[in-house]
Amino acid sequence: ILISLVVFTKIIALYGSLPILSILLGDETIAFVNETQKDVGGGLYGVFFLMIVSLIILFPYSIIYKNNSKANYFLFWIHFLLLILYTTYSGKRQMMFMLFTYTFTYLLIFYNKNRDYKVLQKIKLVGIVTFSILVTVFLTVGLIRSNLMNEEVSLIDPIIHYASLPFINLMSIISNVDSNQYMYSFNAFYELLLSDLPTFFKSIFISEYKTLNMPLIEPTSPPTIYGMIFWSFGYMGVFVYLYLVGGFVSYLYLKAVNNKNYIFITLYSLTVWPLLSIHTYNHFKNF
Repeated sequence: ILISLVVFTKIIALYGSLPILSILLGDETIAFVNETQKDVGGGLYGVFFLMIVSLIILFPYSIIYKNNSKANYFLFWIHFLLLILYTTYSGKRQMMFMLFTYTFTYLLIFYNKNRDYKVLQKIKLVGIVTFSILVTVFLTVGLIRSNLMNEEVSLIDPIIHYASLPFINLMSIISNVDSNQYMYSFNAFYELLLSDLPTFFKSIFISEYKTLNMPLIEPTSPPTIYGMIFWSFGYMGVFVYLYLVGGFVSYLYLKAVNNKNYIFITLYSLTVWPLLSIHTYNHFKNF
């Protein structure tokens, strides 16, 4: 928590203000956030991302033990409020859902294993309410980001738009895959393996991109979980990759519900958001 506060202070100083407030006030757009992150470099945002993930991983313990002492109760509220701030400060919405899906899944499995069904019912009720709030926030932020708050548009329009772009990119990749001369090569495997490294390291290990220059119609949107795999290794690559992902997740699930070591609950709970966001992102690559 202390280290994250230091890093967060530095990040806000670089932005010059809290980005979400600037977006809400109409002073900036989400493009400003993306450009600032790209220009700063140096791994600062990557470090802060790891801070947020670390706090998310520890959050269920704050919930489980919050009533053990006044200190724990105080720490829980600091932990909770900082996570709300950290997952929303930039106007991006994914981390909110990562926080929710991870915490909700972890607590469900934890209390089910401990046969505390009374607490389990409370968690389910709180989970339904929280998810409803998150969806509302997701839609509202989407309208604000698109400058549509004063327009007569349906709340469902931003969702349709958001969900369509990855599919459109994937269709473009499938249509143009024959133009990739490096398909099924070691170069394709090498670049695919290193593609999620920070930009600084990619510039060291990959001097010139040969396979990852995919024909995306909307470059700001990802091409689903399939895009990069299909571009490099076709249908066989997609089949093998998803088979391995499925086997990996199934193994973690069985360990989470049957093993006494709680680390497996943590690991499985972290796969829930990558599973739910498969239509848009390939988060299994940086899992």
